[in-house]
Amino acid sequence: MDIRPHETPVHKLTHGQLRRVLGMRLRHARGRAGLTQKEAARSFPFSASTLSRIEWGERVCVDLFELQDLAAFYGLDFDELRSTPTPEDIIRAEREYQKHVRRKD
Repeated sequence: MDIRPHETPVHKLTHGQLRRVLGMRLRHARGRAGLTQKEAARSFPFSASTLSRIEWGERVCVDLFELQDLAAFYGLDFDELRSTPTPEDIIRAEREYQKHVRRKD
């Protein structure tokens, strides 16, 4: 997917792109906290595979309270987590997701 930040205003992003940016922010915060998905998932009522789907933007329904709890657990400000993505965030999230998808194939 070719994403050009100057051609992709935030209001025209897909839900998938927004989920991938949100997931990227969570994934990076978890990494900064020094936790694996398995370690982090132990503190929540869902599996490591569910956490993986959240972090890669593949889980369509994510509860607001789950996001708040994850952000707090990782030491990430919730307002920062849900802030408007920058063009760089969008590009980075899409590139990371494309690498992830290629590894799965």
